[in-house]
Amino acid sequence: LKYTENTSLKNFLTSVKIHNDSIEMNFNWNNWLQENYSGNFNSLLTFTKNNLSAKPGFKLDIYPSNIIVLDTTWYIGKGYVLKDSSCYQFSNIRIDNRNSNLSIDGKLSPNPNDSIVFSFQNISLTHLNSIINEESLIFNGNLSGKTKITDITKEIQINSDFTIEKMSLNNELIGDTRFTSYWEKNDKKLKVNLNSKIDNLTRLLVEGSISPLKKEIDCNVTFNKQSLKILETFLKPTFVDFKGTIDGQTRIYGELSNPKWEGKLLANNASLTLASTMVNYHFNDTISLHNHDILFTN
Repeated sequence: LKYTENTSLKNFLTSVKIHNDSIEMNFNWNNWLQENYSGNFNSLLTFTKNNLSAKPGFKLDIYPSNIIVLDTTWYIGKGYVLKDSSCYQFSNIRIDNRNSNLSIDGKLSPNPNDSIVFSFQNISLTHLNSIINEESLIFNGNLSGKTKITDITKEIQINSDFTIEKMSLNNELIGDTRFTSYWEKNDKKLKVNLNSKIDNLTRLLVEGSISPLKKEIDCNVTFNKQSLKILETFLKPTFVDFKGTIDGQTRIYGELSNPKWEGKLLANNASLTLASTMVNYHFNDTISLHNHDILFTN
């Protein structure tokens, strides 16, 4: 069973029992490898009549289950999801591994007072690596916080507030990070802010917006004595072996899948290697970023 482009559940087995108005479902999977990815998920789907709508409602009861990811066992508690004519209700949906947990509670409906809250506590970003499955993007850090989703006149609004302790990319420390976002109704954009600190000094600041409808991004990124190595991920394979620090600001804008860069950064005690010739360059100078090009002053 494939759940991302590069990741799938191996040896996936399904057991289904159909009754008059309900379906019992049991799912099992196991990759049978040294790094264990396996699971056992149990549920009961019950259909309900709805006098206000031709479409039936349903209730999904989730029974105690477990999932093993990278040899870590996550326990799923008893909870349910209820769907009727006008809303979705989530009750006590909880996954934990004793040290970390994820929970979903609340109601999503046209009523602006209703909302669904996703709560995260001490979730390791290493789990994200197995989903992304890209060797050039290795995240580390522990995430905690909440995301609140509200449906106002059929327009989904998402507000988030997260902290990531000791966030790093490809083993390069970015810092203790706070990420916030809120939905700008008039512009129909998600306003975002990311602030990363090392020793109480802001090293990385991201401010701007993301348009899910247009699939576009427009953010200003400010670097303050930030390691040049974090740019290596985005400038490979042309340049490798980055060293030194950078200061300055750049704008990231355009298509989410292929954004452009525009700005100037001051490199301090910097060096990098041109992969095609394996020539190493040392410099203390301004770097200009334009579209997908990196330009040196001299």
